[in-house]
Amino acid sequence: MPESRKFLESAELSSGASSIKSTASSDLQQEKKEHPANGHPDNLGSIPPSSAVQESKRPQMAVFMEYFSKPRHALTLFGCAFSWFLVDVAFYGINLNQSVILADIGYATGKTPYEYLLKNAEGNLIIAVAGYVPGYFITIAFIELLGRKWIQIQGFIVTALMFGILAGGGSHISSSGRFACIVIAQLFFNFGPNATTFIVPGEVFPSRVRGQAHGFCAAVGKLGAILSGIGFNWWSQTDHHKYPGSIGLSGVLWIFFAFELLGAVVTYFCVPETKGLDADAIDYEEYQARFNNRDM
Repeated sequence: MPESRKFLESAELSSGASSIKSTASSDLQQEKKEHPANGHPDNLGSIPPSSAVQESKRPQMAVFMEYFSKPRHALTLFGCAFSWFLVDVAFYGINLNQSVILADIGYATGKTPYEYLLKNAEGNLIIAVAGYVPGYFITIAFIELLGRKWIQIQGFIVTALMFGILAGGGSHISSSGRFACIVIAQLFFNFGPNATTFIVPGEVFPSRVRGQAHGFCAAVGKLGAILSGIGFNWWSQTDHHKYPGSIGLSGVLWIFFAFELLGAVVTYFCVPETKGLDADAIDYEEYQARFNNRDM
């Protein structure tokens, strides 16, 4: 299967000005006169796609390191990866242990094992139908209207609020009230960072580094999922003698609260809005600026 035209054009920038300068300088100047840079991806056509085959001669990791050696790009990579890590700690901590939480808040109860399992299944089904699934559809409906960054920040804030209520409410909130908090948290996970943390890395990086950058962000996110998946059952215990370092369920929920607030802060300062963004066009404009500066 051939590579797409857009990827070949983007990858051509990775071959560097040294292999193009002697043969393409006049073409670039002529292209600037005929088609001024306006952020449109068609401007990438000024670089001959055929020479993009030379990309295979240069290790892709070197391209990755060169691109992210620039502080602005490195900050974006950090923001995308770390926000994905923060949401996955809470998201997988809740979802892998949802039955434990339903039992702890008093929703999944029963005099017999059958009644307990039936109530547990009912609670999980309600959370999925009322929270998990609708959250994704709301994101689809509003992502182009509200933007990715706004959805991610408000999702972090609302889920943090729900975890704070669950952690601090204790016996002051009924079982139904705490169950409602879980439903709302699941809704705003998916109408929030659990959707946008994998959308933004697919839009904010140019084609020549997008695969590695998105993979890096996803891997960092899954480290959060592994951490929470392994540690939740231990940390949420109340028997400190049998489980040294355990802090109980409320303590774990306070950690999730802090992580979600931190996710909102990281998103605000480090993650750009990608609504209407053409990362390849911006990458080409940056390349043109560097290329022209070397000519002067």
